[in-house]
Amino acid sequence: MKQFEGPEKKLEIILVQPDPQLRSNQNGRWDRVVQAGRAQIISIISTRTLDAYLLSESSLFIWSDRILMITCGQTTMMTALDEIMTFLSFSQVAFAFYERKNFLYPHAQLSDFEVESAYLLKKFPGRSYRLGPANHDHLHFFFYGQAVLTSKDTTFQLLMSNLSSDVTERLDRKIFPKLPWDDMLYDHHFFTPHGFSLNAVKDSNYYSIHITPQTQNSYASFETNMLADNVMEEIIHYFQPQKFSLVLTVSASEYIFEAPPFGYGVKEKSQYEFNEGYQIFFVHYNRIES
Repeated sequence: MKQFEGPEKKLEIILVQPDPQLRSNQNGRWDRVVQAGRAQIISIISTRTLDAYLLSESSLFIWSDRILMITCGQTTMMTALDEIMTFLSFSQVAFAFYERKNFLYPHAQLSDFEVESAYLLKKFPGRSYRLGPANHDHLHFFFYGQAVLTSKDTTFQLLMSNLSSDVTERLDRKIFPKLPWDDMLYDHHFFTPHGFSLNAVKDSNYYSIHITPQTQNSYASFETNMLADNVMEEIIHYFQPQKFSLVLTVSASEYIFEAPPFGYGVKEKSQYEFNEGYQIFFVHYNRIES
């Protein structure tokens, strides 16, 4: 059976100032962006301030002042960026982020990070980094900023590998992780033969879950712009991965790292701090075998 690449590529663009027309898809521009990245739009949910598209490969979130696109499989994020820049100008972009974790099947990808980083440099004079060791789990990260951040901004991610064999059964029974946020609007999709994606939104907040429960190298990701106690504990308890990475991008070092979930230990920890006001943390955990 062909194995699917679960770990995602992620592009985020933050504008200098809000654009009231950014969310509009009347001319089909977001369909063209997604198609350019080799994916398709499945469905959409919206709040007053946010549109969340569920894709054939992960998610697209759009506010009036930012774009967040997350794609897996053999998607090509640079071609999606090309399409975005047909209706955005360089002067509109305050910050740009691009990241991709080390892949399970890198030989099957259509480009690598070095190629993508060189491509990004033609559009944004940013810097590229690697967080974590080259021969183990790590994160490639590109950052551009033309301003200094003055407001709070947080993105919290859990990237999990080699999941519990019970995950597929739980999904089939529609048993999901217990999270602390109420009154969210949900959109989810079950893929054939296996796979699951979920977007949840409320006001300007979101979280997403993407799961590839394949026999070998199963993978799941969780991402949100909200922080709450015990979220990591609940997510890890549900998926019970053999290993996972925490990626935290914050505007200030206000986050207090929780103790590792029971049964896990810290394997690697990396951090970068940018003059423009952001920090990124990469912490990798392994299950402790008793």
